[in-house]
Amino acid sequence: MSTRNVLAILLLAAAIAACSAKKKPGEPQASAGASAATAAAATASDAAAEVGARIYSGNCVPCHQQNGVGIPSVYPSLAGSSVVLGDPAQLARWVIKGQRPPSMSAGRYPTQMLQFGWMKPADAAALFSYLPHLNALPPELRAQFLSDMAMVGDALLAVTAALRINYAIYGNVDPALHAHIFPRHVAEPEATRTAQPWALDWNAAPAYSQALHGELKKRIAADIRSRSIGA
Repeated sequence: MSTRNVLAILLLAAAIAACSAKKKPGEPQASAGASAATAAAATASDAAAEVGARIYSGNCVPCHQQNGVGIPSVYPSLAGSSVVLGDPAQLARWVIKGQRPPSMSAGRYPTQMLQFGWMKPADAAALFSYLPHLNALPPELRAQFLSDMAMVGDALLAVTAALRINYAIYGNVDPALHAHIFPRHVAEPEATRTAQPWALDWNAAPAYSQALHGELKKRIAADIRSRSIGA
């Protein structure tokens, strides 16, 4: 599965949750990451993002920093790293077993990376799927993330007959890259029709139900797949 399809699937989760989750304004509705490590568990992307953020904050921040840019000449930057964006199996062996990837030359930094042999496969997958924010991506993947976010919006416009789509990327509460996607409709009450999404009463939002919303979810997913194939 391509990274483009992975992003689209994860952004679909954000779109579905944005109009169904019972959450207070300002809380994240769903997450979207940019790694194939989370593709097999797209329906649990929120949990993976939380685990990844926790592992990163507790083990990686002292060296690579919260924003992933490291410390020049001391600790390497993860942003745009060919190792981080390359073969995930090589990255896993480097982090967990200390097996240096062939593309990484030794001696570039005075410090030696710690190994995390305690990690289970699920821990490693969550960590490698974690991205703190959009700017941690190299330019081409930033453009792809935003393009795929808009593609989910196209699908929502087509399937739900929405008037427009609202997009939001925050990360203040959940510091992992994700997007909120909100279809807006003509039939909304006049008092809230022009309000930004967090001003709406999220306590009144219906919780997601497979029985009630499953068919809509399938139609949105099918529309995204058709756009991905044609891209």
